[in-house]
Amino acid sequence: MDDGTENSTMCNILFDDIADEVIALGPWSSCVFRATLAQLADAPEYEFTYQYQLPEDPFCLRVLELYNSQANCIAYQIEGRKLLTDASEAQIKYLGRPSDTSDYDVLLRRAITYRLKMELAYVIPGQLQVASFAQQQFQQAVLDGLRQDGKQGSQEQRIYNGLIDIR
Repeated sequence: MDDGTENSTMCNILFDDIADEVIALGPWSSCVFRATLAQLADAPEYEFTYQYQLPEDPFCLRVLELYNSQANCIAYQIEGRKLLTDASEAQIKYLGRPSDTSDYDVLLRRAITYRLKMELAYVIPGQLQVASFAQQQFQQAVLDGLRQDGKQGSQEQRIYNGLIDIR
């Protein structure tokens, strides 16, 4: 994308934001990370007891879950670049932006390419038909990509405990 043309310049301008948006659509396996968060010295003003800094490397785009070894639901809220909770430790699974685009899996790269094609077609006069087709390709690529990613690994299983479930 460095050939100096107007289209390559536009690609470079749009790429990071579009990649972030596509990654945030779902749990692409190449963009799921885990981290133990650093607790911040200042407590939130109210409602929660602790606050934690979200990861910068890879940059956290969206928190998928706050891990709890007791399998209880832990309330949390994302505010800016902080996670607020009552948990004294915070281990998260999150969607992050890999620092190297070669780490993106092939289906994610395809979805980003179609989304970029769609956006570029909107700014080039007379390309609305191309934009419409690219939008269809993008939507299908996201569905296919996330469906395939969802097939990787074992299925999460919830152990039924009648006493706990009654509470």
